Amino acid sequence: MAEKELTARVAYLKGLAEGMEIPDSKEGKLLRAILDVLEETAQRLEALDKDQRELTEYVEEIDDDLSSLQEYVYDLEEDEDEEEEEGEEEETELVGVKCPHCHQTAYFEEELVDDFAQLTCPNCGEEFSVDEDWDYDDDGILVSPEELKREQ
Repeated sequence: MAEKELTARVAYLKGLAEGMEIPDSKEGKLLRAILDVLEETAQRLEALDKDQRELTEYVEEIDDDLSSLQEYVYDLEEDEDEEEEEGEEEETELVGVKCPHCHQTAYFEEELVDDFAQLTCPNCGEEFSVDEDWDYDDDGILVSPEELKREQ
């Protein structure tokens, strides 16, 4: 039953009691006190119902705002994740290679070394290429077969 309907029914009962011209006996006082309590209870229930509706609306607004915020934050996180993945893809591994001419270590992209590309030493400017005979020394530097023999 709706609270407004309850308030209206209590008002109807009070009207009936007044129309009956209940005497000021003990029973009459009790009946009027009961009707007053019923009226106050109905009014409080009506106020609680109003507050509940307002709170429900407020919680729904908060829920909508939170959903929007979650979408925004998760979109940002996805964008950051994509940027990190792109950054990881762009990151290249470098390989230390000892120049067979000046014997200095220079660092080249792993792809160039793996593809046996023609390399130019940044220290002496001489060109050389790495082939399958090259190997890593104890320090993890790629060296020519001649250099390997020299180090032993």
